Amino acid sequence: MNPGPSGGVSRGVRHRTRHPALLAILLGVPLLVLAACGDADPTGAPAAAATIPAGGPLLLPTATGLASVEAASGTVAFEAPGAKASPDGSVVVRGVIRADGSTRLTWLDPVDGRPIARVRLDEPASLRVVAADGRVAVGPPDVPVTGLIYPVARAQSPVSVVAPDGTVHTYPLPGSVEPEAFSTDGSGLFVLSYTPAGNPTEYQVNRLDLESGEIGGVYGQDSADERQERMGGTARTQVWAPDGSTVYTLYTQEVDGRATSFIHVLNLDEGWAFCLDLPEPLGWDTPAALAVAPGGGRLWVTEAAGHGAVVDTDTLEVVATGDFPSPGAYGLAAVADGDRVFVGSESEIAVLDGTDLHQLARWRTTRPIIGLRRDDLDERLVAVTDGQLTTFPLDAPERDPAGRDLPYTSPLVVIDPTLPTAECAC
Repeated sequence: MNPGPSGGVSRGVRHRTRHPALLAILLGVPLLVLAACGDADPTGAPAAAATIPAGGPLLLPTATGLASVEAASGTVAFEAPGAKASPDGSVVVRGVIRADGSTRLTWLDPVDGRPIARVRLDEPASLRVVAADGRVAVGPPDVPVTGLIYPVARAQSPVSVVAPDGTVHTYPLPGSVEPEAFSTDGSGLFVLSYTPAGNPTEYQVNRLDLESGEIGGVYGQDSADERQERMGGTARTQVWAPDGSTVYTLYTQEVDGRATSFIHVLNLDEGWAFCLDLPEPLGWDTPAALAVAPGGGRLWVTEAAGHGAVVDTDTLEVVATGDFPSPGAYGLAAVADGDRVFVGSESEIAVLDGTDLHQLARWRTTRPIIGLRRDDLDERLVAVTDGQLTTFPLDAPERDPAGRDLPYTSPLVVIDPTLPTAECAC
């Protein structure tokens, strides 16, 4: 999910919505079960926020790239314009287009920003995907480094896969194509193919074989005959499984004039995709956030209006829904520690029970929340705000504990990576 990928979905991929009557009762609203993933125009693909390596820095998205910040002190170790991180935060790569039209890729130490390796490309390019094995996928320099990737009209999309040892493989892909994520075995690159190429309104998830250069289809979980078809939808936000094997993307679509949502699941181990419909009113037009358990077995969907759902990632079922007092409509973010889910918006954090999403406590910050992170080494929750971090011990017994404010040691403009920085080009 690339720090800026999106998952595509298809009518050819089987949906699963379990116990619709129970879900409707829990939410107290009618439930619309989708027969397909929808036909809305794609407007972008969300950026996956980098996670925290155990004991390592916070890699925070800025208006121009990434910054590395020490969670215990607020010390800004370095800021790297044009940089992206792997989903696990272990690899940071900066891309700079030089005056002569060439591109310089620099691999940085995620702790102190020290250059580790450099590769020069003859053509201008921008980063799309950074993998935990150090490889990157780059594409044409016509989309922003930060924010959401969006479809661009193109007759051809040259995509290059570059390793820190200088190995470069270039694939002249026809039409408008955007890299999505590497397969976990490293043999393939999942891509979004937008159509029509001159005015993108639909997309299809495909797999590029990195040895042969051929593009093949992505199929359903249980059948090799259910290839994903071209479709449309709006990616809202995204989270990766802790082991990097799966990408979960929240989509909103319009069906018969009504906005509905689903989670698109892309398995990078086995190469299948799946759509899980969400009960109304989850994921409409209010800000929404996803959180995944450290062990990967549970996924939570929450939204600013105060609705949520619990998903079993093994069975791909919605196992519970719940309501909680809305923390507000700004800067929604979520993170989980296994038993609880923390939902931050505006300047409040709702601490929710991970089983049924009822509110356990309410924590407050002194500034509007941009994002939430877990500091696994010191067992703290870190609220990323404008100009500072605010930390809370995860074992805080108080219902309203005082957070510790840690101002950044140098000026830093942190952004919400899921907000678009440009309009859809379709």
